[in-house]
Amino acid sequence: MQNPRSQFWTASEPEIMEMPDRLDSGTAADMEQGASYCIQNGTRELVLDCASMNYLTSAGLRAILSLARDLQRVEGKLAVCNLQGQAEAMFKACGFDRLVPVCSNRDEAVARLTA
Repeated sequence: MQNPRSQFWTASEPEIMEMPDRLDSGTAADMEQGASYCIQNGTRELVLDCASMNYLTSAGLRAILSLARDLQRVEGKLAVCNLQGQAEAMFKACGFDRLVPVCSNRDEAVARLTA
């Protein structure tokens, strides 16, 4: 059966996903599932807006890495914006800023992906 939402839903590029305040073992699977749904339905450019995120764990990083790999497989692009505090420190300490472009705001992230 066709997804009833797909009849009315079209992906705009880039798709922007707002991150929860905590990206940890309790929220990472939901984020990853939502992003996978977008990719399966044609999204090829995705921005993770981390303005609300104030806590990031290894489970969250693993979900972001998995998402980056999924997009890479379909020749897509990923960017992260508005990282701050502990989440930014964790992202950079683990070297993810060398894998995924980190932008200071949403407009910069969109411009980077659509350039």
